[in-house]
Amino acid sequence: MGLEFLNSNKAAEMAEILKNVHHNFVPKTEVCNQTEVLQKVFLDGDQLTEERARNAQLANTLADTPYERLSGLEKAFADWHLGKNLLMVSIQSQHVNNII
Repeated sequence: MGLEFLNSNKAAEMAEILKNVHHNFVPKTEVCNQTEVLQKVFLDGDQLTEERARNAQLANTLADTPYERLSGLEKAFADWHLGKNLLMVSIQSQHVNNII
């Protein structure tokens, strides 16, 4: 994976990040001189990243083709902090039960 030296807090740069990810990681094919998405790819991040990605994708809704509309990216909210906290609570409760 390549590094993107762009600021996802800026709308124009977030749009550029999405275009680069879409171009480099979404499977595509050429049909009648038009690029088509073969399979969608999940793009996940924290809540703010997901919101910015959604807004950048919405900015392209008037593009001519689904590929230009960045339709190959399926946005997802990955709250790994919640999963980590749930795991810690589970481990702590098991530890307490083993002591008793």
